[in-house]
Amino acid sequence: MRYNVGGLSSALQCCLCLLAFAARASAATTPLEMSELPDGTVSWEQPSDPAFGGYNGRCGETAIANIISMLLRDTSPHEIISQTSDLTPGTRPRTIEAFLQENAPGEWQTKHTARQWGRAWLVHALNKGAFKAANGKSPIVVLVLATASALHWTTVVDFDEDTDEVIVNEDKTQQRYDLATFLDHWGFVQARDGSAPRLVVNLCCYAYTFIGQVP
Repeated sequence: MRYNVGGLSSALQCCLCLLAFAARASAATTPLEMSELPDGTVSWEQPSDPAFGGYNGRCGETAIANIISMLLRDTSPHEIISQTSDLTPGTRPRTIEAFLQENAPGEWQTKHTARQWGRAWLVHALNKGAFKAANGKSPIVVLVLATASALHWTTVVDFDEDTDEVIVNEDKTQQRYDLATFLDHWGFVQARDGSAPRLVVNLCCYAYTFIGQVP
């Protein structure tokens, strides 16, 4: 999911939206790979985005595919792309929530927290959902600052309370992040402290956002 740095005129935003929809319609559907990981969870390959400037990113659809594949049935990101179109760069939180609400087991909700409660919310969300993945946890979709100028949806599948590490499934792999580092990315710290260009986040996207099952 990508949000451009700096202001964009309304006309330019409109043009980008039209290009994005055209790209969705014409995108190649080359088969994607899904990795089955040692803990029993899965991680889909993220498809490339043919839209101008990587306008849509495809990370939202990949995170959705990870969730549905772990809780219900194998579902490729390509099966989801045509059903999650909205007018924004990337995929809005409410779009992901609505798709999961309709297509995944359980009741789903977008939540916003704060750094001091981030650890507690991760533990709560991963353990209290009614529907579990093969690792015994309820996976969640989390919005992070992936690079200096781009937001990104990722899939959190576990939290190691012994080591304070967040376990993330990302583009066919599984990675561990120490809690402090993960909270920095989740809280868009680089964008707020000036070490990265300030993001123009005007599409209802906030730091410490996640989408999980309602207990």
